[in-house]
Amino acid sequence: MALAGAEKTRCPRPFHAGADRPDRDLNFFLLAFAFSAIALFVPHQQAEIRAAIGLTLVLTYFVYIMLTLRASAHLVKAAAPLAPKPQRKRCFCAVWDCRKACR
Repeated sequence: MALAGAEKTRCPRPFHAGADRPDRDLNFFLLAFAFSAIALFVPHQQAEIRAAIGLTLVLTYFVYIMLTLRASAHLVKAAAPLAPKPQRKRCFCAVWDCRKACR
């Protein structure tokens, strides 16, 4: 039953990701993971170093989001427009079964 419902909700247009996206994602993940691994070995008494690493992680994430949005701008422009939905008739009847009558 769930498979039948999933078949109907499938997107009619194929999804095309940018060619540089997997490499960029992996590189940013590895960079952030390296900074996180370094932060594990910094003692709690050195708050300045821990704050600098935390700020670096936040800035890394900000740069990643900016590059992702910039790279996806051309994908949005190249996407095919969605087909307009057909307009339904509006039924303003005082009778309870007016939906059958207005179709």
